Amino acid sequence: MRHWYNSVGFQYSHLRVKDTIVYPRGDSAIVFNYEDFPKPNFNQYEVRFNSNWQFYDVEAVGWSPYLGMGLGVGFISQRLEGYDSHTELTSDWR
Repeated sequence: MRHWYNSVGFQYSHLRVKDTIVYPRGDSAIVFNYEDFPKPNFNQYEVRFNSNWQFYDVEAVGWSPYLGMGLGVGFISQRLEGYDSHTELTSDWR
């Protein structure tokens, strides 16, 4: 579209809590490693819309500075067997 560039993207992440957590303290470290401790699952979903106006037509030149804005909408859910699940909706402008 000459000077306009529009895009839509989707991102999914499955986040896991580390089995071992190490906190450095000077020359030593504190290590937490509870194998029997239940760990929650996190799932993050995001849809992002971007629209940019480029100063030059990228079909005619190899690069162009641009101005633009974007909107991201998503949610993250936390689940742990035996506990209430929690879901949070988020959005941001760029």
